[in-house]
This record gives sequence, C-alpha cells and structure tokens, in this order.
Amino acid sequence: MALRWAVRQAVLTGGHLGLSGDRRYAGLRLGQGPVGLDDSAERKADARTALDAVISEKVAPDEGRRVTARVLYGHPAEVLLDAAADADLP
Repeated sequence: MALRWAVRQAVLTGGHLGLSGDRRYAGLRLGQGPVGLDDSAERKADARTALDAVISEKVAPDEGRRVTARVLYGHPAEVLLDAAADADLP
C-alpha cells in the first residue's frame, strides 16, 4: 500500500520515485563494524530480482517510468535513511 501511495504521489506531483532494496549483513554486528559480510554478486542479483518482482506486481506499467530501482549494501535502516536524505516531499 505504501508503494502504491508513493507512486501515485510521484504521478500527481510530476516527481520521480527511487526504490532501494538492501543487501543485509550476513553476520552479527560487533564493535564498530559487521562481521561475516556477504557482498556476493549472487546475493545482489537475488535482491534485485525481489525488488523487480515487487515493482512489477505493485506499479502500473504506465507509471513504471517514474520509478528507479537500485540495490544498496547495508543495514536496512541505514540504507533507507541514506536513500531518503535528498527526498523532496511537498
């Protein structure tokens, strides 16, 4: 439902929607950094496949041109905050 709202908002305002999928840490966080990172191409491809599936299921074909998808590496909350840093919501 949130994705549909965001797409509709982009259409109404003439904006663009950036969707970010995350590749999560494969290990525990110890100290300042994660342990056991999995930054493999296969994991990135799996994340992109999942993101593309959500887009094709939830976004109408004529609205798809307003959506840019990308897969980023990191903790989901950090990925979201970084991606939203320059967001423009009226």
